[in-house]
Amino acid sequence: MLSRNSHCPNVVIKNNEASLLKEPAHTVGVQRGTKPIIAEIPLAADTTVVIYTDGLLSAGERSGQPINVPAIVLELIDQENQRDTAHTSARAIADQLLERAAIADEHRPADDIRILVLTITNFEATDDRRWLIASMPL
Repeated sequence: MLSRNSHCPNVVIKNNEASLLKEPAHTVGVQRGTKPIIAEIPLAADTTVVIYTDGLLSAGERSGQPINVPAIVLELIDQENQRDTAHTSARAIADQLLERAAIADEHRPADDIRILVLTITNFEATDDRRWLIASMPL
């Protein structure tokens, strides 16, 4: 289940096809009683979800070089598929999006950027262990 209170679409990549969850949503904190837009997507292998703030959406606009987030994510996944690797890591996707935003903004961002990337992979474990890896520098 994905919850949105932003004009920024969520990017969902399944089987190398991108879709955008972009139903109009009202920003939290502007009007009283604002409700989020809720979308349910099946939890399935080979799914990547990218959620981001308007800083990424507007990256490069001042220089006339806006970035295309869905196209970048698809490009990264396609590159990994050509290399025959298991999957593109969430970290690699976030790092590349931030790098391309910085370049598009000529390393002078006009707004802060937050990115959340979730990748669901087909993984056959030899035991019952499962992992959740999170990183948040302070």
